Amino acid sequence: MCEFSIVRPQAKSSYPRYQAVKPGVIRTLLVGSDGGTVFAMLKQAVSAAYDERMAIMIPDSDALDAVWTRMHKERPPFERVVVNMVRELTKLNPQGHVHVSELYAAVNIVRRCPPGPLLTLLASRSWFVHVGDLHYRFDDSEYV
Repeated sequence: MCEFSIVRPQAKSSYPRYQAVKPGVIRTLLVGSDGGTVFAMLKQAVSAAYDERMAIMIPDSDALDAVWTRMHKERPPFERVVVNMVRELTKLNPQGHVHVSELYAAVNIVRRCPPGPLLTLLASRSWFVHVGDLHYRFDDSEYV
């Protein structure tokens, strides 16, 4: 005779029930009056756990909507979008390189794409120099 038992999953959270709001320095996307995007490291109040490489604060979502609409209408080449994001993100790093996760998060703010095309582009172009551990440096002298 078979016996069945009902298993009820127990929700266990690794985070405390209430977290204090802590100031942290987070990559922040700023949209200029000309519609250009700029990244800066700014102190933000954060009350949740986050991945430092993927987190990007967007203080003005209306301005980002305008950028999204413009990018959708103009449809610039994917390579140009990636190059512009790499140029902006490398300014935040003293070593002058960017991690693939950071780049993926930044590109997906203005244009949705899966990681495959991004990784393929980074591997196939000579101006993206792999410096190890999924970090890339942009070589402006090689860019056409």
